[in-house]
Amino acid sequence: MYKDINIDMGMMDGFLDENQQFFYDYYVKNRIKFKVSCLSEIHDSILMWSHYANQHQGFCIGYDTSEIEEKIKKQLFPVFYHETFFPLINVDISDKKLNLLIKYKDWRYEREWRLISDEKFLPLKPSKIYLGVKFNEEYLDYFKDIACEKNCKLYRMKMNYSEYALKAKEINL
Repeated sequence: MYKDINIDMGMMDGFLDENQQFFYDYYVKNRIKFKVSCLSEIHDSILMWSHYANQHQGFCIGYDTSEIEEKIKKQLFPVFYHETFFPLINVDISDKKLNLLIKYKDWRYEREWRLISDEKFLPLKPSKIYLGVKFNEEYLDYFKDIACEKNCKLYRMKMNYSEYALKAKEINL
């Protein structure tokens, strides 16, 4: 993510606060490489479908979390929602990845978790696929094949306008 960033630190003098400076020094200058997977506890947020799934045209993958390996549990963290960008200036933390777990408080409806690891692929088993309200039917057979291959259930999100809510309706494979 940061491999192509070339910032002259002289330009940054006096611009970054203590934690921002740490973040830059630790992650950017040292080219620390790891993967961050952003996950949510919910699949039916109208706002999230709008923001992250191309205005309800995309899809959402649900993962089986019942048998998460211990290694993965140690790399899975809840996101902290806060008023300021780096609220932990005076906190002595051993794992500096904590700065990647902070978002502005208005995003707390996302109920986000982040998996921070050096794995190339997300080490979780998919169990469900949700297709958006405006999903292109042309790709339905493709997603049915994937659901069968991965032994996943397939759902289509439907808008319930009287409640401003989304409901998942299972698609028969």
